[in-house]
Amino acid sequence: MDSKRVKFEFPSLDYLKKFILRLGISEQDSITLNDRAFDELALDFRATFLGPIPTPFIFEGVWIKMAPYGTVAHNQALIISDDPRPKPDAYHSDSIEFEKIYRCGYCGILLDEFGNGLTGNVYEMAMTRIKRFGETVFVPSVGKCCERRS
Repeated sequence: MDSKRVKFEFPSLDYLKKFILRLGISEQDSITLNDRAFDELALDFRATFLGPIPTPFIFEGVWIKMAPYGTVAHNQALIISDDPRPKPDAYHSDSIEFEKIYRCGYCGILLDEFGNGLTGNVYEMAMTRIKRFGETVFVPSVGKCCERRS
């Protein structure tokens, strides 16, 4: 798999479509965006289609995914060649290890692995997972919101 970083200036569905066409990104490739750009796309998707962004997010045949924290800069995209997209069933694995959802034991908010409260698309994905599998998906934790209580 080869990858290249390119400028990604305006996270919207219209811009994403033009971006894919202009760069000739194929269905065998993927685009990785930072969490802020991905969240903005998710908001545009919700406003356009009146529903949450699907997971995995396949747009114009290309897998669009969120980068791990801090690996892709704002206004940048990582294009990965020959990156096979996941099968929908594999993406929603029953394994808790597939997608850990941390929850503060004091106040109950949903957290990321660093103790920050979840927001945007990540929060929506966590809520969808909770609705599907119940409270067994939680990993008890203490968030930054309540870290002084422990």
